Amino acid sequence: MNRFHLLGFLFLFISLSIISYGIIQGDISFGVIVFIPFVIGKGSISVVGFLSLITSFLFFSLAFFRDNLVFHKDKDNGFQRENLCRSSEKESKLNISGIILVGPIPLVFGSTKHMVVSLFILSLLFIILFWLIIPMFLK
Repeated sequence: MNRFHLLGFLFLFISLSIISYGIIQGDISFGVIVFIPFVIGKGSISVVGFLSLITSFLFFSLAFFRDNLVFHKDKDNGFQRENLCRSSEKESKLNISGIILVGPIPLVFGSTKHMVVSLFILSLLFIILFWLIIPMFLK
């Protein structure tokens, strides 16, 4: 875990805290249209919350690129250039997984069976949590 991961988690925590505060104050509201959640905000609290959320995604993206891509210098015809290429210094297998929610139906994919099962359980927990929490805010 590098500093970009830490900054990403920090900004994610800050943004979720600010957005939660905005929901409590009534400056931010959300709803669901045909199983697609949306968020509506007004005022500076929502702007700061959403900008910090976007910043956290930026830091997570930078952390990914920093971990998986490195700069190599090579000399070609006396000129020095930098190529962005995969790191060959460490041998590691890249395991990927993901969840795509199509309405209430989770589409889970991954490179190992353990990751797929874990993400499927996690997606079911999120769906149950979503359906338990949303009715409280729609009253």
